[in-house]
Amino acid sequence: MRMRRRARKCFHSCERTLSDLAPGKRGRICAIRANGPIRRRLLEMGVVPGEDVTMERCAPMGDPIEIRIRNCYLSLRREEADTVEIQPLEKE
Repeated sequence: MRMRRRARKCFHSCERTLSDLAPGKRGRICAIRANGPIRRRLLEMGVVPGEDVTMERCAPMGDPIEIRIRNCYLSLRREEADTVEIQPLEKE
């Protein structure tokens, strides 16, 4: 039987997006503003509110970006990353 983790809630304002993170910085996903197939795709890949995410690196021209979430590496277009609101995390 697989145990489900309980999502951590964001109680702070989420004024930054995933594309605003600098490489090596961490954040917690607060909301996803995308609609339709892009929203469904992000949710299927594990980009869900309450999850911690780390910005790994950016391509030389800034698009795409690589993030790490749940020990998986994902590459997202910058326009997709702009739809994911985050709360930046301090070093824990």
